[in-house]
Formats: sequence, C-alpha cells, structure tokens
Amino acid sequence: MTRPDFRDRLRRLLPGLTAGLLALQPFLDALSYWQTKLRWTNAVTLALRLGILLLCGVLGLLLSSKKWVYALFGSLLLLLTGGHVLACFQTGYEAPLEDLTNLLHIYTLPLLTLCLSTFLRQNRRTLQGIKLGAALSLGGILLIMLLATITGTDPHTYPKEGTGVLGWFLWTNTQSAVLSMLLPLTLAWALGKFGKRILPVVLIALAGECALFLLAPRLAYAALVGVGLGTALCLVLGDRSRWKQSLALLLCTLLFVGLYPLSPMAKRQQEAAAQAQINAAHGQEREKAAEGTSEDRLLHLYLGYEYQYGPIQRFGAERVMAAYDYTDDPGILSDQRLRKRTFCRLLMEDAPLLGHIFGLEVGDMRVPMVVSDDFGETWYQGYQVNDVENDILGIYYLLGWAGLLLWLAGIGYILLRGLLALIRRFRETFTPDWTGFALAAGVALIHAIFTAS
Repeated sequence: MTRPDFRDRLRRLLPGLTAGLLALQPFLDALSYWQTKLRWTNAVTLALRLGILLLCGVLGLLLSSKKWVYALFGSLLLLLTGGHVLACFQTGYEAPLEDLTNLLHIYTLPLLTLCLSTFLRQNRRTLQGIKLGAALSLGGILLIMLLATITGTDPHTYPKEGTGVLGWFLWTNTQSAVLSMLLPLTLAWALGKFGKRILPVVLIALAGECALFLLAPRLAYAALVGVGLGTALCLVLGDRSRWKQSLALLLCTLLFVGLYPLSPMAKRQQEAAAQAQINAAHGQEREKAAEGTSEDRLLHLYLGYEYQYGPIQRFGAERVMAAYDYTDDPGILSDQRLRKRTFCRLLMEDAPLLGHIFGLEVGDMRVPMVVSDDFGETWYQGYQVNDVENDILGIYYLLGWAGLLLWLAGIGYILLRGLLALIRRFRETFTPDWTGFALAAGVALIHAIFTAS
C-alpha cells in the first residue's frame, strides 16, 4: 500500500481546519472589541487574521488543480489595486497604509470564497466542516452575548437608548449579517446531524432566533422571520416526511413574530417616531421664523443644515443645499445614510477619471469635527465618518466601476451556478444543505444592499 503524500494529508485536514477557523471568528471579534475599548494595539488580531488569510491562500493554491484561476485572481487584484493607488495619488494620498488595509478587508471575502471552493473540490467533507464551523461560531456568539449581559459589559446595539443586546462586538450591521448567515447554516447542520428529530432542531432555532430578536436592528428581525419561514417551507417542499420539523420551525418563528411588541426593535422604532415628531416641530418653528425677507429664508435653510456638518465643511453650504434641492425637511436632513450617500456622490463628482474607474481613498470620506459649547469649551474632537452605509455603493466609491463590476461578476457567477444546479438536478440539489446556503446568501445580499456589513 502506498503511503499518502503530503497533499493527501492536507486534504484530510481540510474539514477540521475549516470548522476550527470558522469557530475562532467570534472570539477574534470579541478580542478586537476589548482592544478598542481598552485602547490596546490591534496588532495581535490583525496578525492573526492576516495569518488565517495567508494560510487559506497558500493551502488553496497548493491543493488547487487549476492554479491558473489563482494567477488570474491575483493579477486582477494587483491591477485593481494599482489603478486605485494611482487614482488616490492624483488627489493626494494622505493615508495609504490605512487605505490599503481597507482594500484588504474587501479582498478577504472573494479570496476566502475561492479557497473554500478549492477545499470543497479536494475534500467533499469540507461541506460538513463549514456547517459545523457555523454551528460552533453561532454558539460562540451566544456565549459572548450571555457573558456580556451577565457581567453588565454589553455595549448595547444602540448605546444612547441602551437598546439591544450586542455583546462584545464592534459593528452592529456586521453582527446582524453574521448572525443572519450563521442561523440557516446551523439549521442545515442540525438537520443533517439529528435527522428527523424535532427537539434539537427546535432548541437551535430558538437560540439563533432569540439572538437576532434581541439584537434589535430591523434587518436582524427581518432575517429572523425570513430564515425561519424559508427553512420551514423549503424543508417540507424538499421532503414531505419532515413536516413535523417544518411545523416546529414555523411555530418557533411565529412565537417571535407574536413577541414583536416586546422586542428591542419595537422600542427603538417608538423612540425614532418620537424623535421624528420633535424634528417636525423644530421644522415648523423654523418655517415660522423664515417668513419674511430672503435673508431670513437663507438663515432658515442654514439652520436646517446643521445636521450636514461634514458635507458643508468639505463642499460648502451652497453646494450641499443644492444637492438636497434646498429642502428644509428635518427628516431628510437628519438622515445619516442619505448624508453619507450625498457626501460620497459629491466626492466622486470632484474625482478625476481614474477615481471613477478605480475608486477613492477611504480617508477622504472622513471630516475632522470639533464641537464646542456656548462658552467655547471643546467637548468632542474627532471625525465625522461619511463612508456610505451600503456595501454595493461602497464598493463603487472605494474601488470604482472596475471593482464594482468584478464584485457583481463574482456574486453573479456563484448565484448562477447554484440556480443552474437546482434546475438541472432538482431532486439531488434541493436539500437542507442547499436551503441553508441559499438563505445565507440571500440574507447576506440583503445586508449588502441596505447596510455596510
């Protein structure tokens, strides 16, 4: 019998390695949170993440039977990065290291996708490793959320209102996307692990949906409902003998739908509605004050644009007012996402041709901000961040049309392959695994459209 070569040994390690790397992610995120909170250097987590990325890249290249794909991928990223750097130098490259680090964050997803596809081709059990890793990762997040709540160190999803259970994590949108993707993958793992048993699947569904319920953002709650109902429906369509599990998942989801009035999201929406009424009242007061001369009207407009600190500092009041079509609606002017989109749109208008093709420097999307009281004492000094809260638009502004087209081509290719497999081999393909990954991809794209995750 011939001894297994080095590559065979690596192939056997892939399922466990994949599960371990996925399970590690929540604890790296928690470590990043405490580094930021305690003002420690982020060198440790940055080195670990770069090490994981490098490990996956080397393994993928070493094991792949189509190394030309990696060569093409690397060449495209080098060309994209080179064009981006040239575009940034045309407008003054103030913080290249920070900007290139941000590009690395963007490149991580397609690179890991390529590596995981190689791992799956080399060892089909890697699929089980991904699902197990998702389940362990979800368990890690639930543990961290619980510990943060028990110790009273939870920063809350919305700190000003003290609403939502976030755990030791930095970014609400990211955490919403991560939980929303992990839940359907974990359910796929449970359905494969426990067969047609109901109780384990119900307990996992309750735990995952509870985390999304307590997190508080609207997308998290929508993902709770969508994943629960979608899994229940696809489960019974794919295998009618699983109708009991499907019914149990449906009831779990309907439970959280019924608890909506008690949810952190409902509380947040009530507070937002109250703030909207206050903004409307201020708007009415300003309208009364604006009656009279054209000077009064102009002053009224300037007062309404107090929310537009960053855009006005960068582009001037007149240009910002024109971009908003001279509206004085407080609801529009106080919309942070609209402010960020407007800022980036004006920034792109001023960019040279290369900027439109290869994107803008991330540092250009921040504006120094100093806030003082009536006595001239500074109580806040920092930056107003204006990078757009939308991943698809974000790719365009950070990497231009070239980056956006590559991103859309990659996502489109994956979705097309999945759809074609379903059409050609429906009975073989339409399984709990396909459902889990399809739902995970769906909620990920929804988050990409409506947030920066």
